[in-house]
Amino acid sequence: MAKYDFSTLSSSDFEKLACDLLNADLPSSSRVKYKTFKDGRDSGIDFLYSIPSKEFNHIGQAKHYYRTGFGGLKSELENVELKKVKVLNPNKYILVTSVDLSVSQTRIIKTLFTPYIHSLNDVYGKKDLNRLLEAYPEVLSANFKLWFSDTTILQKVLHSGMYYRTVDFIKNELERRIRLFVETPILSKARTALEENSFVIITGEPGVGKSTVAEMLVYEYIKEDYELLHINFDINEVENFLRPDKSKQIIYFDDFLGSNKAEMNKAQGSETSLLSVVRRIIRYPNKRLIFTTRKHILNSAIDDSEKLARSKFKTDQTIFNLEEYDHTLKERLLDNHINEANIDKQLKDVLRDIEIVNFITKHKSFNPRSVEFITDPERIDSKNPIDYKNFIKESFNNPEEIWGHAYRKQIEDYERVLLNTLITFDEPVDIEVLEKAFNKRIDLNPLTNYPGNPFHTAIARLENGLIHIKRCKVDFQNHSLKDYIEKFLKTDPHELKRMMNSVQFVSQLSNQFLLWTISQSISIPTSIIEEMLIRPEFYIRKNNRDQDLINLATVIDNHISNDRKKEKALIDIINMVSDWKSLYEDYSLSRKFKLFLEKVVSNYKIQVALRERTSEIVDEMILRERDLVLAVELLEELKVKFDINFEDYNKKRLINHFEQLFNEHIDNEITWLLDFISDEHEAEDKKYEVEDLLRRMQSMSFFIDVNLNEFDIDWYEISIDNHIREQMSKDD
Repeated sequence: MAKYDFSTLSSSDFEKLACDLLNADLPSSSRVKYKTFKDGRDSGIDFLYSIPSKEFNHIGQAKHYYRTGFGGLKSELENVELKKVKVLNPNKYILVTSVDLSVSQTRIIKTLFTPYIHSLNDVYGKKDLNRLLEAYPEVLSANFKLWFSDTTILQKVLHSGMYYRTVDFIKNELERRIRLFVETPILSKARTALEENSFVIITGEPGVGKSTVAEMLVYEYIKEDYELLHINFDINEVENFLRPDKSKQIIYFDDFLGSNKAEMNKAQGSETSLLSVVRRIIRYPNKRLIFTTRKHILNSAIDDSEKLARSKFKTDQTIFNLEEYDHTLKERLLDNHINEANIDKQLKDVLRDIEIVNFITKHKSFNPRSVEFITDPERIDSKNPIDYKNFIKESFNNPEEIWGHAYRKQIEDYERVLLNTLITFDEPVDIEVLEKAFNKRIDLNPLTNYPGNPFHTAIARLENGLIHIKRCKVDFQNHSLKDYIEKFLKTDPHELKRMMNSVQFVSQLSNQFLLWTISQSISIPTSIIEEMLIRPEFYIRKNNRDQDLINLATVIDNHISNDRKKEKALIDIINMVSDWKSLYEDYSLSRKFKLFLEKVVSNYKIQVALRERTSEIVDEMILRERDLVLAVELLEELKVKFDINFEDYNKKRLINHFEQLFNEHIDNEITWLLDFISDEHEAEDKKYEVEDLLRRMQSMSFFIDVNLNEFDIDWYEISIDNHIREQMSKDD
């Protein structure tokens, strides 16, 4: 027999399941057909069969008491439901519960509801429901959230790598997230598209639930024994794990174009890798790829990238925008959060008040994140019903001020300092690094009335409210909080100056933070500049040593005037770098270092220091570049800057890289020609461009094995077909 415990179903999900199973189990000749009603106060009716002579002929209740067990169920039935049933006076009463009932417990319920419950068969417990699910698999298929109440499936998800296994994410939290989820039409469309196209992109504005929809899709594939590749940072990670065989793999890349400026910088230049991965995924029947991104970021990326603009990314079959929920879905989402919220009953009654329900569900600021915010017990437990009602209205009418009040009024000065320090890194940061940066700020700007260990106290007070910690890295809990603090700081030059004066690590001097300070005429303090020159290791993170050293060289070069101290410091820093792979891993850093090379090309001593590391630097910078044309241009530039004779150079890694880039480039060009060529001479131009790139490579002693035969087909018929199709689409 099936062994579902129904823990992943919300109350409304359970009601629907109960009604579906009862209807499925009715004889085909029966006139009875049970119907359910929208969420809300039900007056003792979850499903109903009515006839002209008896409005409440059969009534039923679905009691989802899997947490409290029989004791909680019996108390609810005796003290609340029995009175409702007596008022309704049905001919028949049916009870369905997720509680595992014994025979004696079933008899107690039947006796309690005499004469309305006719027999023990009118009381359905957990085992009865599992028996019906086994008998009617079509009901199981239609209730996908139920699948994940199977313990074996939950364990698959928990052990899949989708989540870091920390104490804050256990089985109960996963069940809660699934219960809260409300299925939108996008899920079904994306599910179908994923099967047909092998990849989908789910877009939407912050807070609409795009990551949750994507996760639900991922769960489904994990259930079917797909191996999950959860990409956290760089699409190139896929290359290391994707197997070119029949094994089942699903790749999930949340916010694949970045959610902050640092991430967006690092995503730049990955278009070729992205398209290459998509093409590989499509070739294999058991590979799937799911992306999420903010809608405006995707539009911007497509506008800025010719490769993405002319790729399949811009088709209706693969991009799904999660827009506003309809009113029914909004009510279900709100009801799920009310049922899940661990808050006082008086506050739940406020949320169920029809005036508040309509205010929330019809408000322009409605989204899953806003509902999560107003049902968070940490924010509202101290409120009385009147204050809570005002809080709800203020939260929706002035969503930015939600964070304004929390940031300015509800936390202590030392907690605000921690948030301001965190934002200078513009990315998740190791907790030890954040502590050192925070302590320097406190040392330079002593506060009054702070505890003996302000950092750990601040972390404890802010965690799971304004910040979260995963794998010992600290980040903002909510993007909108970060957005608010950014806007606030731009209006506070005094605080920006204090933040700049207390910089402890070069990684704090992110492009974003520097832009804010420059706009306020705030420069890096002389004391920090001097210390960077004399003690560069003081500004380096232990676990990111080489990356920070390279970054420090670019900062010193950009923000310190020319003198002997600067020259010596740059040479020392270059000599301190033991591994240049950060130029491969970090696109933004690679771009900055390229500008650095252009500026120091005339400095002989710095050039000597760099030439001793020529092969390491050149290899990492070239291997990072995934665009063929840009890679050839960069190779030409580096040849001149380092005065390289490639005849004597170990070119094996670079030749392999360029062969891959040429093949990908040709694949892209052929695909584009097949879809868009309208003049057969365009194919000749494309082939000539590739041949020219090969000649340029040969002039540097790189002989690349490339097959150009794919260009040598009859393009005339294809160009005619494309031209006709284009004209027809214009006519439509």
